[in-house]
Amino acid sequence: MFEGHYQPRVPHSDIGYYSLETPDVMVKQAQMAKDYGIDGFCYYYYWFNGKTLLEKPLLNMLKTPEVNIPFCFMWANHNWTKTWDAGNKDVIIEQTYDSTTFTRFIDDLYKYFQDWRYIRINHKPVLLIYQADLLPNPKKVTKIWRQYAKQKYNLELYLITCQQNNRVSPEKYGYDAATEGAPNFMAKEVLMTEGIPKLFDVNTKLTFYSYFQNIMQYILRKEPYKLFKTVYPDFDNTSRRGKRGSWLFYGATPKLFEKFLAEITLYTDQKFDNPEEKLLFINAWNEWAEGAYLEPDEKYGYQNLNIVRKIKQAETDEVKNLCFSEICKQKMANVLKLHHKDYKLFSCIPFLSYDEEKSLKKYYIFSKILLLKIKRKKNYKIYILFGLIPILKEIC
Repeated sequence: MFEGHYQPRVPHSDIGYYSLETPDVMVKQAQMAKDYGIDGFCYYYYWFNGKTLLEKPLLNMLKTPEVNIPFCFMWANHNWTKTWDAGNKDVIIEQTYDSTTFTRFIDDLYKYFQDWRYIRINHKPVLLIYQADLLPNPKKVTKIWRQYAKQKYNLELYLITCQQNNRVSPEKYGYDAATEGAPNFMAKEVLMTEGIPKLFDVNTKLTFYSYFQNIMQYILRKEPYKLFKTVYPDFDNTSRRGKRGSWLFYGATPKLFEKFLAEITLYTDQKFDNPEEKLLFINAWNEWAEGAYLEPDEKYGYQNLNIVRKIKQAETDEVKNLCFSEICKQKMANVLKLHHKDYKLFSCIPFLSYDEEKSLKKYYIFSKILLLKIKRKKNYKIYILFGLIPILKEIC
């Protein structure tokens, strides 16, 4: 769609095109993942009040012990839409609920929980929920799940909420931990407004985000609760959505992915004492329609898989050497600390101290700055900022 656009994404000849309905394919994928340092798969589970979709590979896996890799599920508890955006338009299958929905859900999962490969933390099966706030009375739902699983199956659950475009604490809904949804499409501050490639067709609707800025947000993020972090090598869903509103994270490269993964690996190792909680998620193994995959392709070959194995096998000091410099992270922290709740919610209205303002001007081009003439606080100005553009070469 523009000069230099990497599409189509073609699988490496070693794997070619395949169907996950074939057990042999899943056996080979499991072995490849393990060979390159992947410890398990988290499968999306499409369950619509008793109706399952895309379940055949999972049932085949259950019957095929040769698919010898640990696994867990994330319930994709959103509507299934033609636009693949989990929204409420062009709905193919809607998520509905009744008085027995959540107990039947546990009943349906029990056959998987029993499997020797199912991932557990402190002997508890790990279950992720794609978007907890879509559930009616989310905290009541987790209480139902825990009580029912304990009473009927003598199971305790380890529940993880996936933060899709929010940063809600897992405790709010009764979860044990959270994981990040990555990338974040609500991150308006990483929208690219300059340096965008020229589109071949002016009628194309394509949104560009900065891969560098987005991964920096994830690297610098700190939370007081249990947060399992997520990395992604790339994202480009133009093959799925075409010209009708695709999203693309511009500037993604294996080198940046290596730094991203090194940073989050270091965080995970230092954050958690329990070895079973040292979880790091990668989006994704084979999400080809969104350009988010580790599997080898024609352009980059095995680079991303080699990066995973390299970091997995490295000593702590070696991982540190692969990270961004502390100077780079500090400079980006000064920039990104503007991106708080009020900044996103109220048309970008941050408070800048004089020193912050002076510092930021070294690293940003401020386009269309409007100074509001209101009551001034000491050493403070209030700006509305439009289109902050980082000069990346001067930062890192």
